[in-house]
Amino acid sequence: MVGQDLYTRYDWMLHTVEQEYLNGQQVDYNQGKAIGGGTILNGMVWTRGSAKDYNSWGNLNHIEGQVNQYNWRWERPNLHIATEQTVTQILLETVDQLQTAVGVESTFLEWEQTFKITACFTQYTHHSYYDMAETYSRSVLDTNDSVFTALTVHASEESLAAASDEYYTNQTGPLTAPLISTIAFPALQEFADDWVDLLNEAQQRDVNSTLPPDTPATVRQGYLAQRQYQIPLLRDPTEGAIEVLADSIGTLSVAMQRPLSRGTVRPGTSNMFDSPIVDPRYCSEPFDCILLARALLFNCALINTTTMAELQPVVQEPYFCPDDLADFDRAGADSRMLDLVRQNIATEFHPSGSTAMLPLELGGVVDTELRVYGTQNVRVVDAGVMPLVLGAHLQAAVYAMAERAADIIREDALYGQASSSSKRGVSGTTGPDQPGLVGMG
Repeated sequence: MVGQDLYTRYDWMLHTVEQEYLNGQQVDYNQGKAIGGGTILNGMVWTRGSAKDYNSWGNLNHIEGQVNQYNWRWERPNLHIATEQTVTQILLETVDQLQTAVGVESTFLEWEQTFKITACFTQYTHHSYYDMAETYSRSVLDTNDSVFTALTVHASEESLAAASDEYYTNQTGPLTAPLISTIAFPALQEFADDWVDLLNEAQQRDVNSTLPPDTPATVRQGYLAQRQYQIPLLRDPTEGAIEVLADSIGTLSVAMQRPLSRGTVRPGTSNMFDSPIVDPRYCSEPFDCILLARALLFNCALINTTTMAELQPVVQEPYFCPDDLADFDRAGADSRMLDLVRQNIATEFHPSGSTAMLPLELGGVVDTELRVYGTQNVRVVDAGVMPLVLGAHLQAAVYAMAERAADIIREDALYGQASSSSKRGVSGTTGPDQPGLVGMG
C-alpha cells in the first residue's frame, strides 16, 4: 500500500501560490514530513539516471568522477538521529574570514523547548526539501520539478472494487502486487513527430520571458548553462523525455522528466514553522505543457495497441482519446489536452535544484564539496543540490549522494579540508569575498 501517507501527519501538505500559467489555480505540493522526505510518500521506485545525466552535472561544475561506487547499500551503526525536532537556526562564528557552523538551535516540538547543540566537525541538518531551502536561503532559488498530469486511463470501477474486496478479505489478488509494475522512458522522437520544431522553438525563445522578473543575473546565467545540456538531452534518441508509468491496478500516467520551466521557493516569514512560499511556475516555458499534451496522446496510442486493447481499458474523464489516431484534428486535440494539462498538472514527489551545486557565478548555492558558499563546514545533502533534474526517479541518486557526502565529511575530519580536497581533485572555492550563509531564525 505504498503512497498511502498523502494528506496525513506525514505530509507537510504545502500548496503553491496561484500559478500564472495555470489560470491562477493553486496546486497541492506534497512533501514527506519525516527523515527521508519524499521517500515516505512516493512509489519507492529505484531507477538511476543515464551516464549523460550525471556527466551533465560534472560538465556544469567542471569536474569528473565515478558515480557507480556510490550506488550500493551500506550499513553504519554509529548514527544517531534526533527526531521530532526542527532546526530553527544554524549557529555561526567567523573563522579565517569564513562563516563556520559551531552548532544549531533546535526546537523540540512536543516540549515546546529550544536547545542549542554544539558540533565538533561538519554541521549537517536534515529538513524537508523546502525547509532546507529556507534555512540556506538566498534571494531567488531555482527549482526543477518532475511534473506529471493526472491519470489518463483507469481500470473499471467494478474491477477495482473486486480487487479491493479480495485484498481486504484474503490479502490476495492484484493489490498485493507492487504499486508500480511497469515504467518506460520514451525519447521525445518516439511520441512527438514534430519534435524538431518544438525544440527549435524552445531553444529560440527569450529565456528572460520564462524566468521570474527578479531573478538575479547569476541565476539567469546558470539557467542558460543548464539549457545547453538539457536541450541536447531532449534531442537525444537514447534519453527519456517522459515517463509512462503503469501501476498494479492498470492505471497509466505520464510525467515529464526534463522540464524547462523554473520556479522559486522562498521563506514566507522569519519563522521556520511557517510554510515557505512555493512557486513552481508550471509551464512558464510553454514547451513543458505541450510536451505533456503530446504524452497524453501517446497514452492513447498505447491503449489502442492490440495487446492493450484486449484488456478493455477505459479512458477516465475528463481525459479523452481521438476516435481515429491516424487522422484527427491535431490542433484541436492539442488545445483540449493543453487545457487538461493546465487543470491537472502537479509535481511527482521529486522537487530538486533549490540549493544547486553550481559555480557561484552561475547562481550556485553549494560547491562541489556540497559546502554552502561562504562557509567552512555547512553542507547540503539532499536533492536540492542537483543542478539538473535527472531523467529518472531521484531516490537512488539521493542515496548515492549521501554516501558521497559521508566520504567527504570523513576525509575532511581525518586529513583537513585543504588536504582532502586536493586528494579528490575538486574545484570550487569558498573565499572570503563570497556571500555568507543566512540562517532563518
